[in-house]
Amino acid sequence: MIQKIDRASIKAQAKQQLKGKVWMLFLCTIIASAISSVAAQIPTRLATATSSAAVSLIGWLVYIAVMIFVTLPVSVGLVKVYLNVTYGYKPSVATLFEPFSKYYKNSILTPLLVGLIEILWYLPFLIISIIICVVAFAGAFTVMGSDLANMILYGDVPDTATISAMLGAFFGMYLIILLLMIPYSIIINAYAQTNYVLCEYPDYSPTQCIDASKAMMKGRRWELFVLSLSFIPWILLVCVTFGIAIIYVGPYMTLTFTNYYHRIKGGFVGNNTYNNNGGYGQPVDPYGQPQAPYGQAQAPYGQPYGQPQTPYGQPYDQTQTTYGQPYGQPQAPYGQAPAAPAPEQFVQNTADAFANTVDQAAASAENAFDQAATESQQALDQASHDMMTNFNDYTDKSGSNEQ
Repeated sequence: MIQKIDRASIKAQAKQQLKGKVWMLFLCTIIASAISSVAAQIPTRLATATSSAAVSLIGWLVYIAVMIFVTLPVSVGLVKVYLNVTYGYKPSVATLFEPFSKYYKNSILTPLLVGLIEILWYLPFLIISIIICVVAFAGAFTVMGSDLANMILYGDVPDTATISAMLGAFFGMYLIILLLMIPYSIIINAYAQTNYVLCEYPDYSPTQCIDASKAMMKGRRWELFVLSLSFIPWILLVCVTFGIAIIYVGPYMTLTFTNYYHRIKGGFVGNNTYNNNGGYGQPVDPYGQPQAPYGQAQAPYGQPYGQPQTPYGQPYDQTQTTYGQPYGQPQAPYGQAPAAPAPEQFVQNTADAFANTVDQAAASAENAFDQAATESQQALDQASHDMMTNFNDYTDKSGSNEQ
């Protein structure tokens, strides 16, 4: 039986891993997004500058080339940035461009193949959506008849009842299409771990990475979908803050999904993890001690793997920290004002304060959603059990009547 992943634990782990790394992770994400945005502007700029169809075609070809040969490897590099953070390394912009020098070919072919598979899966849903649109439009035209025709042909404004009927038809059509995206999202969750496998095992072929992801996600696609839905309160917080909260929410969500990968990967991929030192073997943490193998006891929650502890009776190491302050930090003499924090310390304090505010604002909504999701799953299981019980009873009675 598949053991369910505790959403609260991987989220708490992500918050712990974020400390001191929010701004650098956000910078890496912005750089990766900026490359895509700049590439998207190429066709538009060329079309605005000239009316030549040939120049516009060249612009689109350049855009496609940049997306394939630059954006895809950078997106894989961004995945590696977050993987490094879960292993205890500091995020680095240089890691974004690591695929160009170490596994460039696979960093292009693997996302391309996944994208093609997802498009093929989307085609049936696209066809159904088109049929729904055609049927809804035909039904609206039949019901509203001349009012709709006059609006389209002559611009006449229909009465209130006609407008309400039109809006209801279009809203229902949109809602049905939106609901169709739920099974599609659950299906393509089978490929959600592909880039993680590629980053840790760059010698794997694209099909091997995809097969490993499918093996990991067997029986877990709904679980990952619910995990995604649990971030709805955080997404709403981003909207309420006019996008400012994305500085924290974006890295927090991505780290949570990365921790989810770590929880489910055991037994589905090889042992030769590609570590940040440029070689193969067991991942090594920043302190130079190997991490515990998968399935064995890990370091206490909240402490980096392999961190040496201060012997009893010895003074605290200057590199260790208490809450918010490093041990051994010189204090201001009695009666004098404390020294102003360094600019980088001020930025970090601001980031930590912002993160704490975000946590407090979304915690209650997130807990409520988790409880609702758990209750819904229990209700679904109970309904399924009752249905099968009633079916068996009916079958037994039918068999006894035939005798």
